[in-house]
Parts: sequence; structure tokens; C-alpha cells
Amino acid sequence: MIIERIKSPSIENFYKDYYHPDKPVILTDAIDSWEAKSLWTPDYFASNFPEVEIKVEAIGEDKASDSNYYVKNLKYMKISMLDYVNSTHAISKYDGRFYAAQLPITEVIPQTKSQINTFPYWSKFLYKLSSQKALFWMGPAGCKSALHFDDAPNLNVQLYGKKRWVIYPKSEYENLYLPSTLEFPHFSPINMDAPDLERFPKFRNAKPIEFVLEPGETLFLPQSWAHYVETIEYSISLNFWWTTWKHVIDTPKELWKDLVGKFK
Repeated sequence: MIIERIKSPSIENFYKDYYHPDKPVILTDAIDSWEAKSLWTPDYFASNFPEVEIKVEAIGEDKASDSNYYVKNLKYMKISMLDYVNSTHAISKYDGRFYAAQLPITEVIPQTKSQINTFPYWSKFLYKLSSQKALFWMGPAGCKSALHFDDAPNLNVQLYGKKRWVIYPKSEYENLYLPSTLEFPHFSPINMDAPDLERFPKFRNAKPIEFVLEPGETLFLPQSWAHYVETIEYSISLNFWWTTWKHVIDTPKELWKDLVGKFK
């Protein structure tokens, strides 16, 4: 399967052709009006917000593709924006040990709120109640997200640089050994850089969809699709997980407990 690249569809067509069929798609023009599209670079953040302190994922060895190693060895460090950008730009090799990942950027740097926009495809009511945020990812070539799935649909925006994606539908879970027996079962035990086919022979049968997400493109990834993401050049991206009425129906106890708590 080759993923489609299309101009942003109407809300009706988005749900009919992509959301309800659980079909991923790349939107080529969804952020054309965003100031961030032309403004956000590593140098922009280093120059304009040098003293802002950010929390960075740090692992001892460059093994982020190995879920087991990642989960057991993940630590966090606090560093200024300027020091992070300077230190990661100074890395001359492919190295993913330090990743500014999942930062709630409009809270960390409130000025960024006016530089991005929302999408028409989710309920603003549910989005607000579920406290979802625009999450910021920045790092050098080599930063990776190990193979895993998320229990929410995702719009992932590539603003600077490129990332390689490898994605799998839920029908491939058996071949990916998902859910796993790891501490966090939404992570697959498959090391995408060096899969152990003796331990995990079913992985031979897995059929991935692979592509590179280019600057200015937005990926719609349906809920629970497994994915592995590899930064192939210095990159900045945002992702938006959101709650849908389908999600409310599928996970009523957990979600409604959270939503009702907002009114207390």
C-alpha cells in the first residue's frame, strides 16, 4: 500500500474517506497559513528563546529503536533551549540520545500559540475537555520513536527537516507482537534497527507502509496504528492527539472519568 498525498479534504470527506475507514493520509496544504511553517527553525528557537528551559529525553546509548532498552533507560534532563540546539547541532554523527520530545510548546513558549492553528477535523468541545495540547518534537538526525501504537488519532505536522515513518494497521499486531509483555504493552519488542527474527519470527510476515514526511506536510495516523519514526535530518514537528466521539464510545469508563473530572 502506498499512502496518498492529497490537499486537505472537507470535514465530511475526511471522516468518510479516511477517519472511519482507519486509513492514513498525508495532507500537503493543511498548514499553508501557519506562520510557524516558515518561521520555525532550530536557530529561531535558540535565538529568540535562549534561556527557556526544556525537558529533554536522554538515553545512555543510541538505542531508541529498541523498545526494551528505551523503556528501561529513559531519563530526563533539563537544559536551556540555546544549549540544547548548540549541543545537538555540534553532533557530527547520526545520534539520537537526546531528544526534545513531547513538549507542550504553547505553554513552554506562549508566543508560539499565535504561530500555529487548529484543524477542522475534531470536536473543539472534546479537544478542550480532554486537555490535549500541541506537542513539540525537535532533534538531530538519529532521534527515533520505537515501534508502538497510541490510543488516539494523530495529526502529525512536519515543520522543519524530514522524518521517515514506518506504519502498520491493527491487523498486523500479531506479526508485531502487540500488545507486548513489556512494561508498557503498547510498545512492540521488535527492534526496528536490528529485528531478532529468531525470537520474533512472525515479524518476517509484517507488511509495512513506509514514507518520508516532508516539511509542510501533515500526516493523519488513525488510532492504534503501530508506527516507528526516524529523524533523518534535523527536524521540528508537532503532533496533535485528540479525542473523538468514537473514542468516547470505545473507552467510556476511562474517558468519561477524565472528562467529568474537568468540571470538579
